[in-house]
Amino acid sequence: MLMFQASKIMLFAQIYRSLTRDRMIQLYLISYLLFASIQVLHATCPTAFSLTYHVLRNHVIRFSSAHTMDQCMQQCASHLDCHSINFYASQNKCELNKATHLSNPGDLSSDVLGIYMAYKHRPMNVCSDSLCSTDHICLSENIDDYYCKECATALGMQSRTIPDSAITASSYLSNGHAPYRARLHNDPPMPYSSSNDSAIWIPSTSQVGEYLQIDLGRMVYVTKIATQGRPYYGTQYVTKYQLKYKQTTSSPWMDYLEGKNVKEFAGNSDRDTVVTHALKEKIWAQFIRFAPLAWKDHITLRVEIYGC
Repeated sequence: MLMFQASKIMLFAQIYRSLTRDRMIQLYLISYLLFASIQVLHATCPTAFSLTYHVLRNHVIRFSSAHTMDQCMQQCASHLDCHSINFYASQNKCELNKATHLSNPGDLSSDVLGIYMAYKHRPMNVCSDSLCSTDHICLSENIDDYYCKECATALGMQSRTIPDSAITASSYLSNGHAPYRARLHNDPPMPYSSSNDSAIWIPSTSQVGEYLQIDLGRMVYVTKIATQGRPYYGTQYVTKYQLKYKQTTSSPWMDYLEGKNVKEFAGNSDRDTVVTHALKEKIWAQFIRFAPLAWKDHITLRVEIYGC
């Protein structure tokens, strides 16, 4: 596209030199050359997203002085963790941010003294799922654009696409309570025998620190989770739990956070009702852990994980 525009400019420049006697043609060609040049400049030098009377709160990594926005942006360019700036012209103040209006739109707030601008040469390629509707995730490819993708497919606990070997736990009471039995809507065969198949995961002891772990087999976006209690023989269920995740076998486990706080999910209040939680921000991971914090009588879990 740029080569095509540039070639047109060169062609009309040659025509202009050969037609200097015709004033009307000269004026027309001058106008066209100016228009085409602006098009080329716009294509080669895209402007960054900016918003007057707004700043990005809670993500400042450096405060400094600057007399112009260009000076402030130059400071951002020299700081590898900077992705946007807040500039206060009347105060000669420059703030460097580690986030952008797409990664944290809720932190973009009005300020009559400030101007917000994203740094176009270091896009985060991250956007908040809050920009999208339920069951969709936000994906970004540059500092200005994003798109929403549907991402709420059951990943294979109930359907058994996730193999038994991929479902492990800190411990389990017996083979009839093994981790791989913790599948959503799993029901025991009849006549009932808890030692053979209780259709539920129960750890050897009900205490904080026990966990159910699922290997999803590949890196996926996780957007929603669901739990149930014990389907038969006893009123037992988890009432509160945390979610942990990691990306590879060698990477550390991370707590799922909402804001800066570890999220504690409300669990079940009976044996069979499915309690579902949509995650405010997606998880990019291969391994997921359900870590019970409180329960009725005993820790018992059936679960499903959703995403894409």
